[in-house]
Amino acid sequence: GARVVLLPDERVKTVAVAALWPGGQRLEDERLAGLHELLARAWPRTLRLCSSLAPSEAAVPLVAEAGPDSFGLRLQLLSSDLETTLASWRDCLEHPLLSDADLERARRGLLTESGLRSSGPARPELESARLAWRLLRSGLLGSHPYASAGQPTEASLVGLTRRRLLDFYHQHYGREHLVLAVVGDIAPAALLGELEPWLGPATPAT
Repeated sequence: GARVVLLPDERVKTVAVAALWPGGQRLEDERLAGLHELLARAWPRTLRLCSSLAPSEAAVPLVAEAGPDSFGLRLQLLSSDLETTLASWRDCLEHPLLSDADLERARRGLLTESGLRSSGPARPELESARLAWRLLRSGLLGSHPYASAGQPTEASLVGLTRRRLLDFYHQHYGREHLVLAVVGDIAPAALLGELEPWLGPATPAT
């Protein structure tokens, strides 16, 4: 089940909230190569854009992070706004409003930065470098899960539709594997009481 880390710090009047799941890029195969980076880039940048429950003035910044072993989301807000933000934060985690426009913008950027698509002439040396990297990973890592995490290709990135991203997210990043950390000006007992109807009896993480 979910694990919760609550660390009160009354010296500040802000709260940092982070949601983290094990997984990340090691779950990608050649067909899914680039999924986490694309998902992180396309994720809504504010809570208001991520959840239909958030007040129109709730422009709380959101950051999505993709790593080799994890995927996570974090935000920081005033402690006075925490109680009213919890419902929209939960909704953002469970029903993110991932827009087609943001996804396409993120895809174009990743294709360009990876050298997979440009307006200039073809560069076969880039494909050779990617092939060399795949062979090196395979030789060094063998059967380790990292070996199966492929380098993004144009085919893999184009094939990662909004529906496929969301299906993958819901399959791997639900409540049962969630680690939730809340640090700052909080009342731990009261906050845990508000979280339990959503997370169930969460296990304190150490």
